[in-house]
Amino acid sequence: MSALLGVGLVITPVGPSVAAGTGTRLDIENQFISVGTAFGVYVPEGGTLDLDLHIFAHRDTDRSVPSLRIIVTSPSGERTEFNPEITPQVVKKQWFRKANLSDTSAGVWSIAAFGGSPLAQIPTIDADARVPSRRVYYGPESAITPRDASGAALDGHVWAEVLTGWNDSKEYGKFKNAPAVAGSDRTLYHLSRLGVLYQSIEHGFDGIYSSLLTDNYGVVGAGTCARTYKSSILTKPPRASAACPGFVQYRIFLEPPSADLPTQTAKWFDGRTEDTWVRPIYAPTSLESVRYAPDGARLAASQWGGVFTAEATGMEGNLVTEIDTNGNGVYTDAVDTRLESIGVPGGTLKVTWDGKNGKGEQLSLNAPVRARLSWDMAAEIHILSMDIEARTEGIEIKMLEGPRPGDQIVRWDDSEVAADLAGVAVVGVRPDPISTGGPSENGVDSAGGVHRWGEYIVSANKVAPIPGSWADHSMIDDYNIFVEHSEIELALDAAIAISKASSHDAAAGALAPGDVVTHTVEMRNSGSLDLPGQTVVDDVSDVLTRGDVVVDSLQASSGAAVFDAKAKAIRWTGDLGRAGVTEDPDVPDTVTVSYRVSVKATEGIVTDGEVVDNACVEGRVGDDGAAFCDSVRDPVDFPAWGLDLTKVGRNLDGSVTTGLEGAGFELRVDDGGAPGDMATRTVVNDVAHTTSAQDVTIDAVVDTPGLYRARAVPPGTYWLVEVQPPPPYALAANPVCLRATADRVDGVWAQRLTLCEGSDTLVSTPQVVVDGSDGSDAQFALTFTNNHPLTMPRTGGSDGTRLVSLAAGSLAIAVMGVSIWRRRRPTVMSRGDQ
Repeated sequence: MSALLGVGLVITPVGPSVAAGTGTRLDIENQFISVGTAFGVYVPEGGTLDLDLHIFAHRDTDRSVPSLRIIVTSPSGERTEFNPEITPQVVKKQWFRKANLSDTSAGVWSIAAFGGSPLAQIPTIDADARVPSRRVYYGPESAITPRDASGAALDGHVWAEVLTGWNDSKEYGKFKNAPAVAGSDRTLYHLSRLGVLYQSIEHGFDGIYSSLLTDNYGVVGAGTCARTYKSSILTKPPRASAACPGFVQYRIFLEPPSADLPTQTAKWFDGRTEDTWVRPIYAPTSLESVRYAPDGARLAASQWGGVFTAEATGMEGNLVTEIDTNGNGVYTDAVDTRLESIGVPGGTLKVTWDGKNGKGEQLSLNAPVRARLSWDMAAEIHILSMDIEARTEGIEIKMLEGPRPGDQIVRWDDSEVAADLAGVAVVGVRPDPISTGGPSENGVDSAGGVHRWGEYIVSANKVAPIPGSWADHSMIDDYNIFVEHSEIELALDAAIAISKASSHDAAAGALAPGDVVTHTVEMRNSGSLDLPGQTVVDDVSDVLTRGDVVVDSLQASSGAAVFDAKAKAIRWTGDLGRAGVTEDPDVPDTVTVSYRVSVKATEGIVTDGEVVDNACVEGRVGDDGAAFCDSVRDPVDFPAWGLDLTKVGRNLDGSVTTGLEGAGFELRVDDGGAPGDMATRTVVNDVAHTTSAQDVTIDAVVDTPGLYRARAVPPGTYWLVEVQPPPPYALAANPVCLRATADRVDGVWAQRLTLCEGSDTLVSTPQVVVDGSDGSDAQFALTFTNNHPLTMPRTGGSDGTRLVSLAAGSLAIAVMGVSIWRRRRPTVMSRGDQ
């Protein structure tokens, strides 16, 4: 038969020094409580504590205990000691009486047994149980009576965490000359720090050197915190410990805990700063205001990772965060992430996620994910009965306060005990059924008593009950589970919608020099999260080829916008909140940045086209690999110009020949002061709604010999290059630089074609044929003169030979000129690329 020592029960105010009906009463018939049981007592401010402790030893006490002491410790740590005289084989009653014990403040007192050298508190449960106090008990006349400031006795203020005792009354009965009695009914109250309160009634209880404790784990696997939901034999390590996540040790009262007990108190006999609860009030659980705040550094790197925050009601619970990282709506895939916070107090809860999936891979923001946060409060109770010989009419367990008041379901599984007792004769009945089927099963209604075993049998000489019952040397687990569950799902999508707009109405026509247009970038948080520290870059490099940013006009509705001239960009930095998500209502979910662009004069502009303004979220791309961007395109058209070129030749005698045919010309764009690529014009296909680049040509006019014409040339700086002279004249030695401008003042266009400084004098000053002041194409005329080939004076030999030599030299020069001036053909460009 096992002999366990423990801490546990609350003592009774019954005895000569305590008036009937006051204090904490001992209602368990025929049970002696071991002095190894430690008590906690709450005494209010100004109150006192009275002790009437009757201590006696069983006649079979197998050793003397000279060092045994009963020590009372106040909330301030002051001790009052009593050293009872314990003599083996002698039954002797001793009284430990103290009245009006007090402390300077309200708090929890301790009454516990100490022994050994050095002096230490006697363990609540000892696997060997052969400790000095094993058969030293408090008699039923004992009383622990806390009083309030008025002196009134207080009920329901005394508790224990382990109840250890002896249920046979014969030895004390001999002392009182009382007969042996059958097992008794024992009613206890079990209170957890969550405010869940159960009542248990054990019918036909008989426990010789038995212990009882209550927690939320029950029997666990050896060396683990894994609940087995099974009873166990005592030779195995069966108990959970406070190191297990969310471990809750219930406190055991012999009467209902008083309603006037505080929720918690700061002053404790052991100076603790945690686990300071006294009488918590159960609060239903709920999960609200779940939010996700991205980590700034990870957000900048376009990665997931941040902090989930939630408001959870209830004293304590388990917070589980599940993340569906592949977006299939399931949270249990290998790539999904699960984070657990066990046994955390209610209030503002925070869970940090590193942005990795279940395989440890860092996730990018490209794809949205889903998160599910669950808040569970388990009103789980395991009443562990150790070495109890009989419970002939079973047990009732009823929830008094908690998520389901009145619930009386109980579950058990004694299959391990049954296996251990296979083939062994057992006194009395066995439980029927052996198991209710595990925690997921419905359990049974315990009203009236269930889970019975044993039989109270007295030998012929009435010395002792016969051992060998079902639960002898076993830990029986009667448990009940009720989980209050609350969950919220979040769709996590870190997205920003960018839209770009221009104040210019393209239907009203194209922009012109001097026009001012306003560009607006709208950045809207289109996802489900707060997005702090965002950056949007508005690329204005193309804008600056045709206009100027009016820097003073730059403004942002929130955050900061700056013009970076070196990077040719406008950079906005700020926070984008999310309606209903952001913690700060002043953080907007939409921000606009606006600025004005002034179309500059055409000097240096080589073509018309569009002002392309592109804004993008920095460092972000979407599922399709495209950046979060939007563009605005403002068409900019300038009046084109045309050229009528008259080709004449100067003869050796100074005369001029007109109507020269057979000449060839190219018009090339300026490339740093030298002829570059062929000049192009933009051609619009109104049917296909496309544009293309077309080379500008200078063609001979069929019905006018010596006249060459170019049409629809955009403003800019060009080089007129002769590539074929009219015979017999020499090729022009140098290309001719022309500058075409088009400016508008008060709605009137001023178009000009001028020779660049230092141009060849063989070209005349361009003359206006059509001025284009109404915005139509202007037309200019100029004369291009070729010299007749020179003839050298005779010095010998034939004239023909000399002329051929000179012609060959001239040809070489001409070919050299072509090789210098001719460049690669231009790449075809759309209007939007210019």
